Amino acid sequence: MVEIGTGYFVELEREKAKAIFDRKKEHIAKQIETVEGILKEKRRTRAYISDAFQTKVQAQLATMNTASN
Repeated sequence: MVEIGTGYFVELEREKAKAIFDRKKEHIAKQIETVEGILKEKRRTRAYISDAFQTKVQAQLATMNTASN
């Protein structure tokens, strides 16, 4: 018995079942590659935003220090 979809099972020969699992494995591998690419972009964006934020905080602190002296 092989699950071919959400709750759908069929009885298949071993070779056909293996082919289904191989296709599922390839699909999952492609999805992993896609998610990894998105994750890299999100990390890059987060680093950019964090750097910009730190720059603005440092500028604000410098302005506050200058005004208090």
